[in-house]
Amino acid sequence: MKQEYCLTIHAGRLPPIIDVVLFGLGPIGCMAGQLVASRPHLRLVGGVDVDPALVARPLSQALGEAVESVVPTVVSDIKQ
Repeated sequence: MKQEYCLTIHAGRLPPIIDVVLFGLGPIGCMAGQLVASRPHLRLVGGVDVDPALVARPLSQALGEAVESVVPTVVSDIKQ
């Protein structure tokens, strides 16, 4: 149903790819990241978290095996 609705809105065109940055990589942030990674029209481009164990690591390490292809790293401050 949702895919049909999406195709109706875009009248046969593919939806634009939307870049997504995750703020917070706790349990809910990681679940949201896995959901984003599973959607073809969404692209994970980064993650922000204050946990020193996650900073400077690939985002895929925080999100788990389900999103191995995610390359961006985690930063502790959005200014980075």
